[in-house]
Amino acid sequence: MERIDRIKIKVTRNKNIKEDYYLPDKMENGLVKVQSKKNNLYGVIDINGNEVVPCEYQEIREFSDKMSAIRKNYLWGFIDENGKEVIQCIYDNIMSFSEGLAAVQKNSKWGFIDTNGNEVIPFKYESVKNFKNGLAAVRKNSKWGFIDTNGNEVIPFKYYHVGNFNEGLTQVAIKKRKGQLKYGFINEHGNEVIPCKYDCVGDFKEGLAKVKKNGIDGFSSDYYGFIDKNSTKIVSFKYKYVEDFSEGLAVVELDEYAGVFANCYGYIDKEGNEVIPCEYHFADSFKNGLAIVGNNRECFYIDKKGNRVEHCLENSNAINSDIINYYKVVTEELYITGGEELPDDCLSIEILAYNSLIVLNNGDRVEIEEPTKEEWKKEVRKIIEQEFSILENLENNISSAFARKKCIKYI
Repeated sequence: MERIDRIKIKVTRNKNIKEDYYLPDKMENGLVKVQSKKNNLYGVIDINGNEVVPCEYQEIREFSDKMSAIRKNYLWGFIDENGKEVIQCIYDNIMSFSEGLAAVQKNSKWGFIDTNGNEVIPFKYESVKNFKNGLAAVRKNSKWGFIDTNGNEVIPFKYYHVGNFNEGLTQVAIKKRKGQLKYGFINEHGNEVIPCKYDCVGDFKEGLAKVKKNGIDGFSSDYYGFIDKNSTKIVSFKYKYVEDFSEGLAVVELDEYAGVFANCYGYIDKEGNEVIPCEYHFADSFKNGLAIVGNNRECFYIDKKGNRVEHCLENSNAINSDIINYYKVVTEELYITGGEELPDDCLSIEILAYNSLIVLNNGDRVEIEEPTKEEWKKEVRKIIEQEFSILENLENNISSAFARKKCIKYI
């Protein structure tokens, strides 16, 4: 009986990326940062598991302005969304692109480059922040000011602390008596619109900013409240800790510490009403209508009315670990001998040609040099019909056993 001793096929199947990479982190535009298990270096894959950026970098940051900061040989550069290294790794430190410029550091001084790697603003600053609304905070001679995208210094260098502009204002700090820092807010023209009289402030979010004022003794009675852009007190200074407003609610902590698992976290609205009682020992800001809270034993989700909607993991740290079950389509070449089963996760197979074909003729192994297409079809038909008993109709490539394989192509 003539038969093919061995058939080589190409198998297309799904493969879990966890086989090749450590748990990935989400990036924007459907991209995922991964770490190779082979060399422990970082790369980027798309949602289908295709490697967009090879795993050859010590670090990769989020894409911003279609560019991502990468570190190789302990120096920083940039790649584009196609994984091409468009700015060489020559910088000691680096920030993401914002408004067409990126802050980079050389020889302990900071400057700014454009997307072509050209030096736009000289390396002369001790520290910098990203551009936002055409302005960037920079520090010179130990004091902060602001420059525009042409490098012009538009807000004087007189502050000991600055933030980033948010909702038209940014936090600043000046030194008062005894060297104590006091915080307030300026607008984009450098005008002080909220006096520097607070002990701590946050950025404006949803029209309100958290601020802190010392109590009578100046130490143990530091409390937070919220103000609007007119410096009007909206929420009284009675909370030990607060988060910024998110989706109309803010996390607050009452000063009722009674041990490691004190239940003192809850939520207020923008009028200062405690809409979800301070009864949790852990609480996170709302996102998409849900927030994670925890008590002594477990963490779970609540809605904006405080109703429990979903049980979560007991470990609150694990809740924020977003495990992504992406799969990638891979092509593998396998040898299938008489009687072997195809992989269960096989999506399709394609029988490949050799330079020669080995058959059995009356017990003798006979090699056909450079077999023709018809010879291959003949031998393939024999092995499938006689050994596998798979296909009832070879011309239509249909059988019950291979229906789940979706397709079989002959050369």
